[in-house]
Amino acid sequence: MGRSLTRPGSLLRKQVAVKTFTKWDDQEVGFLEIDLVAHCGETTSGKFVNTLTMTDVATGWTELAALLCKSEDLVRTALDEAVTVLPFRVLGLDTDNGSEFLNYGMVAWCNARSITFTRSRAYRKNDQAHVEEKNGSVVRRLVGYDRFEGNAARECLADLYGIARLYINFFQPSMKLISKSRDGAKVTKRYDEARTPLERLLESRTISNKLQKQLKTQFTTLDPVALLSDMAKLQAKLWTFAVGKNGSEPSRTAPVSAAKSIPQRAKRKSRFHRRPQDTPTAKIFEIILSLPRGTPVEAKDFYQFGSIHFVNSALRHFWKRDRIIARAAFGKYVRIDPSEADSVENMSCKSRNKTS
Repeated sequence: MGRSLTRPGSLLRKQVAVKTFTKWDDQEVGFLEIDLVAHCGETTSGKFVNTLTMTDVATGWTELAALLCKSEDLVRTALDEAVTVLPFRVLGLDTDNGSEFLNYGMVAWCNARSITFTRSRAYRKNDQAHVEEKNGSVVRRLVGYDRFEGNAARECLADLYGIARLYINFFQPSMKLISKSRDGAKVTKRYDEARTPLERLLESRTISNKLQKQLKTQFTTLDPVALLSDMAKLQAKLWTFAVGKNGSEPSRTAPVSAAKSIPQRAKRKSRFHRRPQDTPTAKIFEIILSLPRGTPVEAKDFYQFGSIHFVNSALRHFWKRDRIIARAAFGKYVRIDPSEADSVENMSCKSRNKTS
């Protein structure tokens, strides 16, 4: 578990307003929650690398910056760089009560850019639920809980974040809580449809048409498999900089591989690349993939590859697991795209409902 190194900055606690849910518009793009993650390992002594996590509340767009140490000057320098990279204008910042955030330099930085500066309540981590979730699901899963020191480790971590930001913001979907109700001891939560930060940003209509075209063009040039491969290589390189408690022995806790941070639905696409070659199942799979969308697929068309039981089992696998066909009746299917599988109804169930 990570250690909390937040030290209260009491100097400006009365000058910086506490964020409340009635005044904070979490539906407007540009209001960020920011927080520091310490890569200190088992001891907090000395200097160690920190991660500055910046998350937009409305879209979930996340930027990560590697800092050489915990410093208010380095925090502002990282924010200067983030402002130039973010595809939208920063309207507000919400921080915890740490002295690296609550200082006159940060107040002056926000005032010069007309940015609303607020802070969370002391000892209430849920006030920054959005950025705290990214600290765990992104930073800790990519970097782990080891100790990293020096500029070489910081540069390697910065390179990792430069690639991770593309995968997180362009390809990693997430759901947002819409409502929560309680009936006695039962709590019911409703979430919206899972979308990527890029999709939420484009739907918000807060950026210019020119920038929308640039983001869409950039999206078409990115390969998520290549991004994950590059992230895994940088993770292995970063592991060489991990130090132990005494500064010489390496830590025994390895970072989580980038491939393990993929959502379950995205993992389905990787099955296509791991399928054994030159097998009857692989040949049937390739034939179905070559068919245009909407083409009927019947079991009798593939009896040359095996028995009726084998073909039906293969088609059922493609329907259940790979999601490249939708079932119309027993032994009869329709070719679909895997990306549309979650929105395609089971046609056999639909027909049964009509007859009943």
